Amino acid sequence: MDSLLVAAKKQSAADFGSVTRQIEECGILTTLENLQTHPDPKVYEIAVKILENFFATEEEGEAANP
Repeated sequence: MDSLLVAAKKQSAADFGSVTRQIEECGILTTLENLQTHPDPKVYEIAVKILENFFATEEEGEAANP
């Protein structure tokens, strides 16, 4: 997942936006959010890293779009 998002981000903003939109539409974003409560610390760390690096949090989104 991380590699896919990195590659899309390198291509263009449109490609990155398309990939992130598809991730959200497929429910993968919700799955990543749910993995933040996984008992395995490594799974938690990977999920948090992906969310922080590639998806705006609600607070960031609100701050960016007042």
